[in-house]
Amino acid sequence: MGWVFEWVTHWRVENVPHEPAKWVKTLGVIALILIGFFLISNYRQMVKFLTIRPGSVSSSLEMKTFGTQWQGQKVLSRQLSEESSAAFSMSANKIGDSSAVWVETLDGFDEVFLSSREFEADNKSAWTEPLMVSSSLESDSVHPAIFTDDEGVNHIVWTEKTGERVDIYYSRCEADLCSEPVLLSELQGVVCEGFENRSLSPINDWPDITMSSNNTLMVMWSNASGALLYATWGADQNPPAGSTGCVVGPTTTSDGIEQYQPRISGNQSGSIFAVFADFIPGSETVYSIDYTESGWSSPQSLANGTMPDIFTDTSGVVFYSWCDAGGQVQIKNADTNSIETIPFPPCLSRPIMAEDERGRLHLVWYSDQIRNNMNIVLPSNVVYESIHTDNGWSEPAIVTLTVDKSHPEVAGKGFGELTLLWNDEANSQLHVIEQPNYSCSPDTLGRIGKVILDVAQSGSFRPQGDEIPYCNNEYIGMIYMPNPDPAFSANQPTINGGFDEMADLASLVKYEVMLSVMEWASEEEAANLNPGMVYTREIAKLYEKIKTDPSQYPRGLTVRILLGNYPELSNLEWGEQIWNVIHNLRVAGVDKMVDPQIGWKVEVANYEGVYPHSHTKFLIIDGKIAVGAGFNYGYLHFPFEHPSHKGGDLFDLGLIISGPIAQQVLVAFDDYWQGAEQLTCPELPENPGFLWTRECTRSEAQATHVPEVMKYSIPNTPREQSNAFSLNRNINYKESDEVIKQVLSSAEKSLDIMEVNFSLELICALDLFNDEVCNFDNALDYMDSILSSVEENQTRVRVLMEKLNSNGMENRVSAKEFTRELEKRGLSEYVELRFFGGRMHAKAFLVDQEMLFVGSQNFHYSAWGETGLAEYNLATDDPRAVETFQKMFDYYWEDGIPWDEYK
Repeated sequence: MGWVFEWVTHWRVENVPHEPAKWVKTLGVIALILIGFFLISNYRQMVKFLTIRPGSVSSSLEMKTFGTQWQGQKVLSRQLSEESSAAFSMSANKIGDSSAVWVETLDGFDEVFLSSREFEADNKSAWTEPLMVSSSLESDSVHPAIFTDDEGVNHIVWTEKTGERVDIYYSRCEADLCSEPVLLSELQGVVCEGFENRSLSPINDWPDITMSSNNTLMVMWSNASGALLYATWGADQNPPAGSTGCVVGPTTTSDGIEQYQPRISGNQSGSIFAVFADFIPGSETVYSIDYTESGWSSPQSLANGTMPDIFTDTSGVVFYSWCDAGGQVQIKNADTNSIETIPFPPCLSRPIMAEDERGRLHLVWYSDQIRNNMNIVLPSNVVYESIHTDNGWSEPAIVTLTVDKSHPEVAGKGFGELTLLWNDEANSQLHVIEQPNYSCSPDTLGRIGKVILDVAQSGSFRPQGDEIPYCNNEYIGMIYMPNPDPAFSANQPTINGGFDEMADLASLVKYEVMLSVMEWASEEEAANLNPGMVYTREIAKLYEKIKTDPSQYPRGLTVRILLGNYPELSNLEWGEQIWNVIHNLRVAGVDKMVDPQIGWKVEVANYEGVYPHSHTKFLIIDGKIAVGAGFNYGYLHFPFEHPSHKGGDLFDLGLIISGPIAQQVLVAFDDYWQGAEQLTCPELPENPGFLWTRECTRSEAQATHVPEVMKYSIPNTPREQSNAFSLNRNINYKESDEVIKQVLSSAEKSLDIMEVNFSLELICALDLFNDEVCNFDNALDYMDSILSSVEENQTRVRVLMEKLNSNGMENRVSAKEFTRELEKRGLSEYVELRFFGGRMHAKAFLVDQEMLFVGSQNFHYSAWGETGLAEYNLATDDPRAVETFQKMFDYYWEDGIPWDEYK
C-alpha cells in the first residue's frame, strides 16, 4: 500500500496539467468493480472475522485442589506373616507421633513387631528398626492393635494362640523397651448378664485398644461365645490380671470367633465408643455401644453393613464408617445423625478414617474396581482415599495400586503428617507412605515475594482466604530456544532444540498433560519436520504405550492442546491452525482421538475469544510439573541447521517448576479451556484420500480431571525448596499486570530485562514519521514503574530487546522517548538499553537478583490494558534459577548492541 501511495502521489505531481490516459481510467474502473464484487461476496466473512468476541474467562480464580499427594513409600516388613489379613495396625497421637505394629514369622512362630516414625535433623522422617513386642517364641501371635498416647507411649494388644486357648495380651512400649506381655483375657469371675444357658469361651480374638480423655485405657475383643469382653484401667496403673467385664452381643446364629470384631475410640468427655458387626449371612448389621462410668450401653443398630470402624476427631465428634450391603462406603456423624455415602468404588476392606492438620477427615479403603477418565469401570486392585470437603466427600483418588487384595490402615489425629500402612496379599511386604501437611508462611519470602503475595491476597483476583501455593516448589530447569550456549549451560543441544525438552516432559505423564500455545505451524514443505510433529510424536508414543499395556495408566491418559485462536489473514478465518494439530497427530500415528476402553483421550480446542485472542504458552503435567514459556510452535525457534531448513535461531525461554504451584497453573488452564471450541475427529486414518475431516465435529470444551491430578505435589528431594507464583492476565483478570507494576516499582538494586517488545502505546508507531506524535506520556504501566524505581531507589536497569521488524521499530521509538525522559530527570546513568545481538523472542526479567519472571507477557500494548491478550507468567525466587538466568543474561548483554548505535 505504501508503494501504491508513493506511485500515485508521484504520478499526480508529474501529470497535473494532463488528463490520465484512457487505459488508466479503464483499469481504474475495472479495479473498483472487482474490489466492489470482492467486498460484496465476502461481506459476511469479513463481518464475522472483524466481530469482537471476548473469551468467557473469569474475573476471579479459585483453587479447586483438595489434599496432598502421598509420598516417601517405604517397606516396613519383607517377612509379613502369611496370615496378613488385619495382621497389622497403626496409630497416631495429638503431637504428630505415629507407630505401626505387624506380625512377622520368626523361627517358625508369628510374632508382633513395632516401629515408630522419627524425624531427623533435616525434618525428614525415618522409621525405627523393628522391635519385637510379643516375645512368646512358643505360640503364634495375630491381629495386633496399637494406641499411641500423647506422651509417645505405645500401648499394644494382640491375640496369641496356645493349644486350645486363644488369649489377648497387652504390652506397653517406650522407645526401644517393651514391658512383659500381660494376659487380659483371663475369664475367672467374669459374669455376663443375659447369658442364659451359655458360658464364655476360652477362644478370644480381634482386640482393639484406645484411651479416653481421662487417661483410661480400654481394650475390647470378641469372644467365641457371642460376647464382647473388655479390660479397662488407668494409664498410670498396672493392667488388670484378667477381663473387667463383658457385653452381650445381639442374638446370632453364629458362634465363630470371626463374629463382631469390635473397634473402639475415646473422646474428650471421657466416654468410650465402640462399633461392631453381626455377621449373619444376608442380614449383616452394624451396631454401636458407648461406655461411661455406669458401664456399656445396650447395642444400638446403625445400619445394615459390614466391616465397621470408628473415629473421634479433635473436636470430640464421633464418626462411624462401614460398607453397606451393596459395597458402598457409609459415614455417620454421631452428633448430627447424618449419613453420607461414597457410592463408588465399592469397599472390600474396613474403611478407616483419620484427621489431618487442617481438621479435614480422610477415609481409606481397598477396592477391586476403578473408573477411568471415560467412565468405564475396569477390574483393578486399588487403595483409595477420599477427603471430606465443604461439598461432601471428594471423588476417591488412588493412593497406590496393589497386585492383590489389601487391608489399608491410616493414622492421623489432627497433628503432624498422615501415615498409611498397607499390605499386598500377593507378597509378604508391608508398606508405609506419608501425606505431608502443606501450608505456607510469608516468612519464607523475600521482599519481592511479599510484594507479589500482597497483590495476590488483596481480594481483587482471588476469593479472600483462598490458598496461594507459593512455597515448597522446586526449580527443575530452563528451556532454551533454539539451544543453550555452552557459555552459560551444560545442557546438550538437540536437533529440535527446546521442542525436544517439551516432548520429554510430556512423556512423564501418568494421568493428564495440558499444553496451551498460541500458534502451531503447518507442515508446509517441511516433510513432517514442523515443530508440532516433535510434540505429537511423543503423544503417539504414549498412545502406543497405553494400547500395549493399559495397566500402566489406570485412569487412562488425557492429552489436551489449547490453541490461541490465532487469526489467518489470508482467508479471514480464526483458529484454522487447529487443523495443523489434528494433521500432525494423524501423521504421528494417532489413529483415534478417543478410545474409552483404555481411557485414551486427545482433546484439541481453540481459545474462545477473538479481539483479543490468547497469547499464552504453558504446560502442566499431572498437576505437579509446570512450564511457563514465551515460544510458539513455530519454525523460527528451530536452530538454523534444522533439517526443515526453516530454522531461525530465534532465542526464547521456558521455566520449569515442580510442586504445588502447578495446581494454580492448572486453574488458569481450566479457565481458558472451559467453553473453548473443541474439535473432535472420531477416526484419523492414514489414507490421504479418505475425507476424514467430514467426520470431525465441534463442541464446547469441558474442564474435567481425574482426582489424582487435583492434589498438591510436594517435591521429595534433598534440594532446598523455593517459592513460585503463577501469574495470569486477560480481559477480565489482570493479576499479572498488577504484580509486574508493583514488583518493578519496588526494585531497589537491579532490573535485568529481556523483552522482545519494550514499547509505548500503539499510536507511537507514528513517531517514525512525526517526532511530535508521541512522548513519555504515552508510556505503558510497566515503563512508569521502571522509571519510578530508578527515581526513588536509583535502581540499575539493563534492557535487552529485539531490533528487527515491527518489534524493532517500536522498540526504537520507546528507547528514544524513555532516554529523553531519563535525561530530563537526570537519571540517564542508571539505565542502559541494548538490542539483542541475534534474534530474540523472550519475555523474562529478574528483579533485585531475587525474583525471576518468565512467560508470554510482552512489555507491549497488546499485553496490557483493558483489552489486552490473554497472557501467562511463572515466577520463582529459586537461587539456582536466579543464578542461571543471571549468567545467561550477562552473556547476551556483552553481545548486545547499544540501541542508538544500531543502524
